[in-house]
Parts: sequence; C-alpha cells; structure tokens
Amino acid sequence: MFRNISAKENNSMGYKLPYRTLEIMDLRDSRIYALICAYQIIFVPCIVLGYVGFDCMFVNLSIQVIAQFAILSYKVKTVLNSSENYHEGMKELVLRHYRLIRCLLIQSYILTERLEHNFNFPIMQQLLGTTIHICISGYYVLMDV
Repeated sequence: MFRNISAKENNSMGYKLPYRTLEIMDLRDSRIYALICAYQIIFVPCIVLGYVGFDCMFVNLSIQVIAQFAILSYKVKTVLNSSENYHEGMKELVLRHYRLIRCLLIQSYILTERLEHNFNFPIMQQLLGTTIHICISGYYVLMDV
C-alpha cells in the first residue's frame, strides 16, 4: 500500500481535465486537479448556456414576428377567397390589425425600453465575442492550410 502512494506521487503523466482548456497550472497535484475539475463542471456549462440563452431569445422573438405575419397572410387569403362578405371581412381584418398594431406599439415600446436597458451590455458582449471567435477561427483555418 505504501508503494502505491509513492508511485502516485511520483507520477509524471498528470491528469486530464473534463473540458479541453488552457492549462495555467501544473495538474500533477490531485487537490488542484479536483478543484479545477469542479470549477469546469460547474462554470463551463453555465457560460455555454448563457451564450445559447441570448441566441434562443433572439430566435424566439423572430419566430413570434414571423408567426404573426403568417397568421395575417392566412386570414387575408381566406377573406379574399370568400366572395360573399368580402368587404365586411376586410373591414374586420383591418380593424383587428389596427387594434393589434396600436396595442403592440405600446407594449413594444415598453418591452423595447426594458430589453435595451437590461440587455444592452450582454448583447454587445455577445456580438463582440462572436466576432472575435469567428476571426480567431478563420485565422486558425488559414494558418492550418
């Protein structure tokens, strides 16, 4: 048993981390390895989900706008295809659309102000980080060739 402990202490191979990152410390000590593993297991998924969360928010907002246009397009087509009550149907659609736009303008102004106030800095970080990642990836692709 004593030989195994001394063999582990004299091991020069080191440890392998769960995620491939830049090693700033020597990972031969088991305590440092355990702390860095715990750090990676907790914080790397949080950072990744933070980036993905903003992308999902933008996709969600875009899909909602696209869905509203698709609904409007479908309703206009059904009104145009029915020859009876053509004028009443269009009048009803225009009034509904006008009320919807008025309501959305008020809500979107409030929502836009909130989004701009809360997400201005994270959106800038996201765009800047993505730009830097694309530049670095392009550099590595060019240098690898």
